[in-house]
Amino acid sequence: MASRGIDVHPKGYHPSSLTRTIFDIIIIGAGPVANFAENRLARAGLSVAVVQHELYGGECHFFACVPSKALLRPVEALEAAKAVGGTREAIGKKKLDVDAIFERRDRIVDSWDDNNWISISNGPSGATLVRGFARIAGVKKVSIQPHGEEQRYLLDANIAVIVATGSSHVVPSIPGIENLEEGKELWINRDAVAANTVPEHLIILGAGPVGCEMATFYSAVGSQVVLVSSTAEILPKIEPQAASIVREPLDTDATLAVPVSGSTEDWLYAVGDVNGLAPTTHMGVYQARIASNAILSSVQNNQPSIKINPPIGFTVTEAKRFQNTFPQVIFTEPNISTVGHTFASAQAAGLKVRAIDSDFSIPGAWLYGDGQPGWARWVIEEETDRLVGATFCCVEGSEFVNASQVAISQCLSLREMVHVVPPFPTRGEIWSYLLNAAGY
Repeated sequence: MASRGIDVHPKGYHPSSLTRTIFDIIIIGAGPVANFAENRLARAGLSVAVVQHELYGGECHFFACVPSKALLRPVEALEAAKAVGGTREAIGKKKLDVDAIFERRDRIVDSWDDNNWISISNGPSGATLVRGFARIAGVKKVSIQPHGEEQRYLLDANIAVIVATGSSHVVPSIPGIENLEEGKELWINRDAVAANTVPEHLIILGAGPVGCEMATFYSAVGSQVVLVSSTAEILPKIEPQAASIVREPLDTDATLAVPVSGSTEDWLYAVGDVNGLAPTTHMGVYQARIASNAILSSVQNNQPSIKINPPIGFTVTEAKRFQNTFPQVIFTEPNISTVGHTFASAQAAGLKVRAIDSDFSIPGAWLYGDGQPGWARWVIEEETDRLVGATFCCVEGSEFVNASQVAISQCLSLREMVHVVPPFPTRGEIWSYLLNAAGY
């Protein structure tokens, strides 16, 4: 991150300062996923070491979910205000204050200083923090190499090692790309969310959630954006109707270019992006909960000499298989929130389904603004009338998916979902409108 002068390898927590080298649990990584496991296990009475080679807080807090949403929220708020008579006239033709957006983003990520994260997230657990690059060095063994040093230090785990390292970017092999100056002419995702200037022109390779979110922000603040997709449409894994709603403002503000073209070890746990199952922070935290429970249950049942004080729900040790149907939110304008199957993925999985659609022409939505775009779909299994998928596309719609996720995880049928009553007048009434469209 030389382009911003961000030091991702601060001093402190050197392994040479450790007073012990054996811990019950060793966690590799220090993002939200690792932090959840760290707190759950340490508070239960186990000794925990957390090894991180860069900033404590990880990619999510400093270079992904948090800074990107800090950039996107002002865009969303301005568009929402423009849709409401009274505020629209007050705003007039005023534009976003880009410098103020960047300053707010910097505050939210603590100006890339991890001391605050350590004090509020790692500190209270009582875990031991270690700075360095970690490697699995054998059964329940982890070696740590501090940044810029050759010497390695060895730690041992009594019970388990948890790998929660997240993921990193990949630069595609494109002729000439190696000639671009990194951090200035060539941005990775870190540069895009940490920038304090707006480029006049920006080419974004990839039209998935991250690409579309960055196109939404940079086009809104004046950059001429070209969004390059390897598929015929943007957001190819999302319901096409929702993707088309998102594409409309991007077509206005940006240019779209669409070319033709597990482990069996009982001591080792992989949670979060590293296992490839569901590369989102919230699913990583879910996996960390289950993995922590499994560790605590194993200690309780098999190692009675180790005294622990586990939380009430620690016996929940079996994770559900989401099979690429985990919940997610794409913070474009408007938002898209999804859970479960799309109509196409359900059919590809061999399910016999029907699609139930509704727009947001409901009283609760009218209060949010005039002519706001909105569309929703439930995917229903025909034989059981159970909900197996949901997609919501609307302004400030990031919270809509939660109720549908509960319905899917509990295998609720439409007959049972009739008894869920959304308050009036709210946009939650979309639930009733979808039930009406389904014939209930």
